[in-house]
Amino acid sequence: MVFASPDARATHRYVTAGFEMHPCGAAYGALRTAVAEPEGIHNGSGADVDVLGAVDRAVRGSERPDDLRFMVASGSDLLVDDDNRGYAVVRGGRLSTLAALDDDTAIRLMTMAMARCPSGQPFDVSWLHARQQWAFRTLAAAGVSLSTHESIMVRGPWLPALPYLPNGVFG
Repeated sequence: MVFASPDARATHRYVTAGFEMHPCGAAYGALRTAVAEPEGIHNGSGADVDVLGAVDRAVRGSERPDDLRFMVASGSDLLVDDDNRGYAVVRGGRLSTLAALDDDTAIRLMTMAMARCPSGQPFDVSWLHARQQWAFRTLAAAGVSLSTHESIMVRGPWLPALPYLPNGVFG
């Protein structure tokens, strides 16, 4: 899997190398509708990372504890579902990644990320695959502007079956 820029030369190269192109969406802008913090989400810590490995195995096919610890150590916040059914990594108004075992958990995590977006800052999330309609609906309800974005280029069997918003650097 490659997270491709919108550069037409790169896209052409990946497609001719046998990758499937999965265009993605993005959201960027002010929250035009007030968003309340949902119940059942807490601030996580490095201690939560090992428990969240089960979510990553189900959603991504592999764990990534070192990546999550690095993001948290670099100043990002880890939002965790109280039942350990999902997590999100957020820094300011940027939702860096999200993984959940069901749409309801993913919606609550994204809603918490939006509710905690600092006043005056835009909310920003990328790599929204077309199968992640729960994300588009949640963002649209908050009034965040939606647009098309880069593409996920895939060679082999991969389609997000569960709620997962990848990170362009860490996958």
